[in-house]
Amino acid sequence: MRLFTPGGPLRGVEAIRPFFEAMLAEFGQPGTTFSMELRSIVTDFAYVIWTAETADNVYEMATDTLVMREGKIVAQSFAGKMAPSTSVLSENPADLFRVRSLRQRQHQQDARLLWVEGVA
Repeated sequence: MRLFTPGGPLRGVEAIRPFFEAMLAEFGQPGTTFSMELRSIVTDFAYVIWTAETADNVYEMATDTLVMREGKIVAQSFAGKMAPSTSVLSENPADLFRVRSLRQRQHQQDARLLWVEGVA
């Protein structure tokens, strides 16, 4: 199995596991909201559009495309527009400035792409 990330490809379950553990930890936090905007399944392909907010990030728009074979995911892609959640800010105004600067840099890179490929 391969997972293609903005930081480079990961290969094998042991290399991929920390990515999914971090994702599950983020989405498992109290107060997380998730909304499935669209779900479309045709034969071995599934396409979803969703939004979410965690304690760490706001997912303004995200999409996953999955390819299934014999009931297993063999490939997955992800793209999304994300920004740090305002809930991570403290009372310090300098923190707000740092988040604004980060968001401006992220705006230049609107979508992050991710591709997961299973090798049978």
